[in-house]
Amino acid sequence: MLEAAIYDYLTNGTLDKEKYLSHIKQYTKGDNRAGKILKHISVLLTKNEEIISKISNHLDADAFAELSTTERKAFVLCLFVTAFPLRTIFS
Repeated sequence: MLEAAIYDYLTNGTLDKEKYLSHIKQYTKGDNRAGKILKHISVLLTKNEEIISKISNHLDADAFAELSTTERKAFVLCLFVTAFPLRTIFS
């Protein structure tokens, strides 16, 4: 789901929330849970908007789709790390 959202975001620069909400509802129970999942996807893309914009100059949607599964997972993990940074316990 998240990889498809990134692909679409790289394609047209937006997230079709209605499309993804409908898709999420097929795999989850309850509107509340589906809404939370969509919110996390939306926040992930929004917080990384500048980074994704720069990356899209070198990696278009088709190139993203051609990455190996491991490379796509690494890409998603990088987006998570920049969107939700871990706070150190020693600060």
